[in-house]
Amino acid sequence: MSYPQTAHPGPRPGTVTFVVVLTWISAVLTLISGGVWLWASGDTGFLADVDTSAQPARIYGWTLLGLGVVTLLVAVGLGNGSRFSRFIVNAIMAIRLVLDLIVIFSVPGFPEWQAIASIIWSALILIFLNNRRASLWFLRT
Repeated sequence: MSYPQTAHPGPRPGTVTFVVVLTWISAVLTLISGGVWLWASGDTGFLADVDTSAQPARIYGWTLLGLGVVTLLVAVGLGNGSRFSRFIVNAIMAIRLVLDLIVIFSVPGFPEWQAIASIIWSALILIFLNNRRASLWFLRT
């Protein structure tokens, strides 16, 4: 099914605005979480609590920081109807889901509530960003 391009795509659907807000919040929380993991990678008590060593904690922290920065950058484009930003946000949220699932099952002692909240958050963004109204709006921008 093909949709015609128009000069003006119409008002941004509320679900897209909601996703833009969630994406900004997600980016900030991801940056905070990455910073905490980097900071805690030198704390032997924390590392013992989550049953990991400093190197995996640092890798996870840097990964989260990188995802957070990219998410911040594309949140602006997403709000402006950028299809590329939509693709990137979809990819980031899918990566977040996978990383959180890996952490739940491979890092004993990891605060499961944090990973579960992140999984729910990412899933909401994916659902609202890919519904019919949002898809039509992005096709028209």
